[in-house]
Amino acid sequence: MCALPYAASTHDLDGLRREDGAAFVVLGPVFPTPGKAEAGHELGVPAFANWLSRAGDAGLRTPVYALGGLRPGRVAACIAAGARGVAVMGAVWDAPDPGRVVEALIAEVEEAHPRAIMPRSPLTSPDRRG
Repeated sequence: MCALPYAASTHDLDGLRREDGAAFVVLGPVFPTPGKAEAGHELGVPAFANWLSRAGDAGLRTPVYALGGLRPGRVAACIAAGARGVAVMGAVWDAPDPGRVVEALIAEVEEAHPRAIMPRSPLTSPDRRG
C-alpha cells in the first residue's frame, strides 16, 4: 500500500503532535487576521516559538510553516521562532501590487533563513538528485 503525502493545518500544540508525519503543517494564526477569526485569538510569536520548541522536544519531525496575518516585516520573527517558512494569502490577495508583496516576502524569508521556502521548481532546485 502506498501512503500519499499530505499537508495539515492546526491551531494548537495538540494538532502539531497529531499531524506529525505530514509533508508539512501550517500553524496559526500567529498574528491577527480577519480570515481566521473562527480559530480564536492570535498566538503571537512567543507562543508560536514555545509550541515549536515543545513539539521539537517531543520529537516532531514535520516542517512547520507560520500562518495568519503574515506580511512583509513579520516574516523574520516567525523564522527566528523556528518556522520553516510562511504561508500567506491575505497580504497578497489584498495588495494593490501583489507581485511586489510576494517579492518582499520571498526576500525576507531568504534573508532570515535561505532554506526556509520550498524550491520554486524541482527542475531548478539545487538539491535535485540526477
